[in-house]
Formats: sequence, C-alpha cells, structure tokens
Amino acid sequence: MNLNNVELNFVNLLKPSAFGDQKPKYSTMIVFPVDHPQVPELKKAIEEAKVATWGPKATKMPKLKSPLKESPYISGKGEELIPEGFYYMTVSTGYNEDRPNNGRPIIVDAKMNPIDSGADVYSGCIANVAFNVATYNLDTSKGVTCYLQGVQVTSKGERKDGGVTDASEIFGAVDGFTRDTSGFEAIDDEELEYAA
Repeated sequence: MNLNNVELNFVNLLKPSAFGDQKPKYSTMIVFPVDHPQVPELKKAIEEAKVATWGPKATKMPKLKSPLKESPYISGKGEELIPEGFYYMTVSTGYNEDRPNNGRPIIVDAKMNPIDSGADVYSGCIANVAFNVATYNLDTSKGVTCYLQGVQVTSKGERKDGGVTDASEIFGAVDGFTRDTSGFEAIDDEELEYAA
C-alpha cells in the first residue's frame, strides 16, 4: 500500500545499516497524526494479514506484534522524540546483492526524478511511502511487518538528524588557507555529503 504525507525519521535509505547481529537493511521510521485519513486502511491491511496467516483466531492473539505504534516515542536517553497524537512505524527492506541496486528501495522526488543524495532525503522530509504488509512467524516472535518498496519525497522539511547540507549553515568565509583548485573538477556540497 501507499501511505501519503508522512514524515520520515531515522532515515537509512541510501546506505543500508545493521543493528547488532542483524543483516543490513534500508529503513526509515514514518510518523503521521492519529487522525491521518489512511489510518483505517492501514489498520485493515494489518488485520487482514494476521487473519490470512493465523485465521480468525488472530483477533484473540494479543502477543502478535504490530508495526503500528502510538506515540509518545521516548529515546533511550529519555527524550520525547515523537509527542502524543501520532502513530509511528518502521518500514524496511534487506540489503541483497542479488536484487537490482542491492535491494535499495526506489527514492524519487515529487516529479519522479531519482534521489541519491542525503541532502534530499533525511529525517524531517515529508513523503509518500510504498510498502507491502506481510506477516512473520519466528520461534521468538510472531506478527506483522512492512516491507519498504519506495519513497517519494514531496517536501523537504527542517532536518531532525542534526545534519547540515551546506557549509554556509555552520561557517562563514575567513582569511586563511584556501585549497588550490586548479586542475581539479569542482565538487558541490551535495556530492561531498553523499561521498561521506
């Protein structure tokens, strides 16, 4: 399904990231108000996935995990990162060398131009997100998850990850060392950030 007009947080879309012993994944948390018009559709898709896997008894299985969580979201340091009144969930897809682009999800702008720079997709962007709702059935846990297919950035909001995209945001020109650029091709700030 597609969930439109959501905020991206904890963005790992251009490069996969691994936590602990887990395999690398491309992922992002999406945040949206509890009164978002697509909430009923999303909840229905989650319930239908449960019933398709575990049958009607799924409605009486409280230990089944759901990808949809209600705020507040508190960090490990005790900071309230998402206030009350919002839903949030993580959507992801695994890094896979056998898939096109190593499994990286499609990332485009509002006009369908490909995005490959951290200057254009980051925590704080507003986007439309496409994902598949599916179940998992492990020995340690069972539930529903969302496999990320693609992200369409529709608005570049204020960064929430503390990053900067332009040197002028943190520095001003001063007297002193100036790199000799003769014989070198110019590289813009966005290319430098992506290379880092």
